[in-house]
Amino acid sequence: MFSSEADVDEAHAIIAQTFSTGTTKPLAWRRWQLKQVWWMLTDYEPQILAALHADLHKPAWESHITDILALKQDVLATLSNLQTWTKDTHPGGSLVNHLGRTTIRKEPLGAALIIGTWNFPFLVTLQPMLAAIAAGCTVLLKPSEVAPASQDLMVEMVEKYLDSTAIRIVTGGATEMRHILSRKYGMIFYTGSPSIARVVARASAEHLTPTVLELGGQGPAIVAKDADVDLAAKRIAAAKFLNAGQICLSVNHVFVEPEVKMRLLERLWYWFDRFNDGGEDWEGMCRIVSEKHYDRVVSLLEKTKGKVVYGGKRNRVKRFLEPTVVVDLDVNDPLLSVELFAPILPIVTASIADAIAHINSHPPPLALYPFTSSLAVSRKILDSTVSGGASINDAMIHASLANAPFGGVGESGHGAYHGVYGVNAFSHLRTVVNLPTWMDLLMSGRYPPYDMSRLKRMRKGLGVPDTPSFKRGEGVDDQSEKRFGVRSMLTTLVVLLLGVLSVLFQVQLDGDVGKLRVALEETSRRITSAMVM
Repeated sequence: MFSSEADVDEAHAIIAQTFSTGTTKPLAWRRWQLKQVWWMLTDYEPQILAALHADLHKPAWESHITDILALKQDVLATLSNLQTWTKDTHPGGSLVNHLGRTTIRKEPLGAALIIGTWNFPFLVTLQPMLAAIAAGCTVLLKPSEVAPASQDLMVEMVEKYLDSTAIRIVTGGATEMRHILSRKYGMIFYTGSPSIARVVARASAEHLTPTVLELGGQGPAIVAKDADVDLAAKRIAAAKFLNAGQICLSVNHVFVEPEVKMRLLERLWYWFDRFNDGGEDWEGMCRIVSEKHYDRVVSLLEKTKGKVVYGGKRNRVKRFLEPTVVVDLDVNDPLLSVELFAPILPIVTASIADAIAHINSHPPPLALYPFTSSLAVSRKILDSTVSGGASINDAMIHASLANAPFGGVGESGHGAYHGVYGVNAFSHLRTVVNLPTWMDLLMSGRYPPYDMSRLKRMRKGLGVPDTPSFKRGEGVDDQSEKRFGVRSMLTTLVVLLLGVLSVLFQVQLDGDVGKLRVALEETSRRITSAMVM
């Protein structure tokens, strides 16, 4: 039973009201909720494993690694870095910034809507929630209805463990989703398909709501003739095996140079045999999530003009599809027309140049996987293509790196998260300056009536010379990196010393010696920073 419109409206109103009270802004509240997520995952571990098995027939090992341990790792990292990731920063570079003690405050965007998907139902729903909590947002969660056991368990877990005035969860299909999206949010975070992302984007445009869209795409691997072919086959096969290939980051298809095609097929056969330790009743491999998705994938297999050289066994009742390798297909084959999201691996014989051309003829993928022993080849591939991320001589590993941004580009999504980048996604950078009142004497030129005779002095004060340090008519070949000059360093130090004098003057007015110590420490930090630029 899905949430009613009244349920959605109530949940939305509660989190919006709670955010307006500032309850979620103190770091103490954020730490409390992050710790509650840890205990929620710990206490519900058996039920999480059971739900993932019910929805996806997921082996317990995969569930532990990809859903439970990954989330717990994020909880610990966020707790350890929360103060650093959320603290104010102070830009330098100008007299006004230094004397005005310019501050960039990282502030929560508001009530956030997080829409999860079904392939890793706990991970992709709760991981963005951790970032939203860390940023100080309130949250409305909407898990995927395609994984019903996981959806229902998440409702129970969230309602039992998390602050119900700030974090709510609702359920629904397409009809309910339209109503959920009609409400106004401070941020919408969506993981799923490009088709639904367009619905989310249109809805967010009504309220000018910022979004992060984590989508997918046809992530290709390129196996060059100088690659470690056995390692490439092993890692590509493992990527297609994990979650039965139902991963936005999975290798969608492989371009292989003709010199190593047969060797690659031989090693793929070997590794799939090693990984695939049973048939359709084996508990060690995921199933396709639903009969609808199963029928879509089988339809593509039936339409291909390629040749199946490995696997192909299937059972609709059990939603079982054996890892399947297809060769001798051209670039217009149905298997290369869409993101497969299945344990099917098309192999296309192509040169590096032809592979790059094909990749660039399609929307940018979420990930790209060059396999080569040559730094020059990998650079050529990366410099000639666009993708959300890339792993060289591996598959998907870049998405698991601590505190590195994960996200797409173009039709594979926009925005990024993981670590501090997740906190940034749910935050607004608010610039605040507090100029000393005595500086008005130095800034009188900004007031009407304007005096053109002061323009030269104003230009000098702003650091805009009549003659720049570069010459007219320079070309590309004339450009080179320039070191931080002595004059620039002296100018920076003078500005910083003026900042010290400003603080001393303000302390004399306020009589607050404590401010002096804090300000001098900050000024010392800025001088050190300027010296090493």
